[in-house]
Amino acid sequence: MLREASAAVNKAEAHRLAVAAEWDRRQAWAADGAYSGRCWLAAECGLSRGESGLILKTARVVASAPVVAAAVAGGSLSVAKAEVLASVVNPRIEAAFVEDGETLLDNVGQLGVDDTRRVARWWARTVDQDGVEPDEPVAKLRCLEASDGTTHLSGVLGVEAGAMFRSVLDGIADQLWRARRGDDDHNENRHVYLNGQLRADALEEMARRASAADPAGTGARPLISVIIDLPTLEGRADRPAAVEGGGLLSAEAARRLACDAQISRVLTDPNGTILELGRTARTASADQWRALRLRDQGCTWPGCDRPPGWCQAHHIVWWENGGRTDLDGLTLLCHHHHHRIHDDGWQLERLDDGGLHFTGPDGRVLTRPPPKRPLPLRPPPPTIDPLDRAAIVARLRALTTGSPAA
Repeated sequence: MLREASAAVNKAEAHRLAVAAEWDRRQAWAADGAYSGRCWLAAECGLSRGESGLILKTARVVASAPVVAAAVAGGSLSVAKAEVLASVVNPRIEAAFVEDGETLLDNVGQLGVDDTRRVARWWARTVDQDGVEPDEPVAKLRCLEASDGTTHLSGVLGVEAGAMFRSVLDGIADQLWRARRGDDDHNENRHVYLNGQLRADALEEMARRASAADPAGTGARPLISVIIDLPTLEGRADRPAAVEGGGLLSAEAARRLACDAQISRVLTDPNGTILELGRTARTASADQWRALRLRDQGCTWPGCDRPPGWCQAHHIVWWENGGRTDLDGLTLLCHHHHHRIHDDGWQLERLDDGGLHFTGPDGRVLTRPPPKRPLPLRPPPPTIDPLDRAAIVARLRALTTGSPAA
């Protein structure tokens, strides 16, 4: 039964690849104003951006080699193997993949997916003997926010940039190590470059120093934005604070950051929805920019995943038509979708519930739901004497029923 189910899944995925290849070739996703096929798939098909990118790359590579496309469609080459083969193909060896398609099929036909990966890598190294061309940029950096609010970094730097980065990072790491260990030059076992925690601390310190490098602060965005209520900021309460983009800070940590920070007022309703900042001008103020970043979390075009740093504040009712520069009248749009509104005839209006209604020149309608309200942050339970049985019972009741402890 499981074999039949797996075969059915593979047949469906093979059909999806064929459809995706033609759909992407025609750029049908552009009809909805999407920035790319990957963004459209992620928004409309319930896929992650990584899955969407993998499907489209595999579809393009497979479609480029008719013999491989026929094998996938006929079931003699599984979609999993096709994904492995496509993963090693780059623009320099696309022609070789088409030419060697039948040979590759003969070699991987009886192999498992893992062995197919080894064959594919060997083939790619054989036909791509020149490797990356000298003038081809290889530098890249990914900053991914995990569900717990932490940030995961990965990337590649060029030779010169990498050497400069390591020199600065290791220098700061060495400074931190000496400060923590009393500048003990006789300890030969510190191995700063092997200490991942120390390097992470050094990177944080590097960011702090860079943030403080411009005393005027013109044009620079804040290093970190923290949402904290006034009683907690003043020390009259100890509710946790929220970091822009996700994650929580203790009240004490937020107050520590506030010692050397710009503080601005944001008026919210009891549910945490941002109401206003009391500013009206032709362009969004710094306070309004912070509120837009917190509310919209990036481009508000349905399906777009561009972060706030790539966006511009757009007047829903254009300024020249009497639009107001307040939060209800602004929304974040990336450069691509800003042009869709101004140049391609799309209309935009805000709904009564705070959502957005996009109408294309052909009558096509896209809707973005209202902004998510921040989750209410419950204060941590008070510390109690371990022997205080009444307090223990009250705490357990609060944790299991959600009712406040007496």
